[in-house]
Amino acid sequence: MKLRTVELKNYRCYEKNDFHFGSDTTLIIGKNGTGKSSLLSAIRKGMSFIFSNTGSNELIKNNSNKIEGLNDWDTTYLEFGEGFQWPTNIGYEIETDDDSISWKFYKDKYGGKLHPTYYKSAQQKFQKHYLIESNILPLLGFYGDCYPHKRKENNKVVNDFNKILTKSISLPRDIGYALWSDEGSITSSWFLRTKFILNEIQKDVDSIKIISEEINELQKRLSSFSVVDDINASLIQIKTLDQRLNLIKKRYNDQTRPLEKEYEFVTEKVMQFFSNIGELDTDDLILFDIKKRRTEKSEALFFSFGKKNSINEGVFNEEALPMGYMRLLHIVYDIAYRWYLLNGEALLFDGLVLIDELELHLHPSLQQTVLQRFRKTFPGLQFIVTTHSPIILSNFNADEESTKIIQLEKKDGIYIDEELPNLFSMDYNSNLVNVMGVNISNKLLDAYINAFRFLNGENNPMAKDYYQKIEDLFDGKIPDFIKEKL
Repeated sequence: MKLRTVELKNYRCYEKNDFHFGSDTTLIIGKNGTGKSSLLSAIRKGMSFIFSNTGSNELIKNNSNKIEGLNDWDTTYLEFGEGFQWPTNIGYEIETDDDSISWKFYKDKYGGKLHPTYYKSAQQKFQKHYLIESNILPLLGFYGDCYPHKRKENNKVVNDFNKILTKSISLPRDIGYALWSDEGSITSSWFLRTKFILNEIQKDVDSIKIISEEINELQKRLSSFSVVDDINASLIQIKTLDQRLNLIKKRYNDQTRPLEKEYEFVTEKVMQFFSNIGELDTDDLILFDIKKRRTEKSEALFFSFGKKNSINEGVFNEEALPMGYMRLLHIVYDIAYRWYLLNGEALLFDGLVLIDELELHLHPSLQQTVLQRFRKTFPGLQFIVTTHSPIILSNFNADEESTKIIQLEKKDGIYIDEELPNLFSMDYNSNLVNVMGVNISNKLLDAYINAFRFLNGENNPMAKDYYQKIEDLFDGKIPDFIKEKL
């Protein structure tokens, strides 16, 4: 499934805008207030069409999902007496393996509802394709700019969800869509599931070990018995223990081993994301172990980063992770878990992930590789992400088909969008100035330019020094529009 187009008419700041997305990754840039989050919200709302109640929707049986309507304040509002601009009309198109599905969200008045005729047939077509013809369900993920600071916990919906996760060996497939579009993180719920699995594994492993040791001990003692009754009694004990052992082994193979596979898939994906993928990576980024430990009041997961058995090893409780790591860990854990519940160990990933402000809390060194990590860990997923980071922008190779850059701007009160050419390898300062509209050290740059112009006019050799300083601000390559000022 690939989201190809979204056509917005009278949605929030957008009066009439058409967006065409890359099949792999689309990077959305723009200043605050240019509509980045609004675009993601329109996509998030639109993808909820698959949860519309058509009377036979298999995708909403075991989760609380429903179609996400348009609020009255989602409609474009113009000042100076023009007011709300009805109707709000959003068109969507996705590509499936060999077909396309189109639908609309249409609201024509204040207090009105969506017109189901514009999306119900699309939902039925979607369900037929993915549940009958394909049998791979596309993943949906949404991670806003308050994720994971805002937690989805301690309410009835989440408490009921947690009960299912911590009491059920096997989970319904559509649980992989539960709470997918909520702004709060539910990764703490996946952590609970992980701890439940580790406890189930440990129970069986301990039971198998204890019973096996008892059987071995009885077998050793058999040779020392001279009384037939003692021998027979021991043989009966061994037989009984052996039956118990076989039952536990059968339970392990039938129930616990699938849980173990679930744990292995998720943790392997998480550790793959936090692995060394380039020569500039440092050891402190590498995640090499995930363990459950008992704390004073409860159990917690502990994540070990760095170089094992060295002074650079860092072990963090699930609630005490550095904020940059915590955000990425919550997102990756959520994606991996949802995928496993929807499709098991299938590695042909499919689906759509929306991330607002990808660079939040990330050190520049991690900003260089974060998008590459997502794409390498989950190949096949479509990522649509927003960013203010020139580092992410400069490390993104856009081919303008599978990978795109869309710049959002507001000019003369109109919100416009433009697809940009490839900016890969352009230095960060040039991206800041030329693409993102930021003056780098404005006073410093002006001072260097003025000094250069004065000294150059006086034929002073020190002019070369200031030219070099200006070059250094732009990593050795002064943009043409700056050269024009020299």
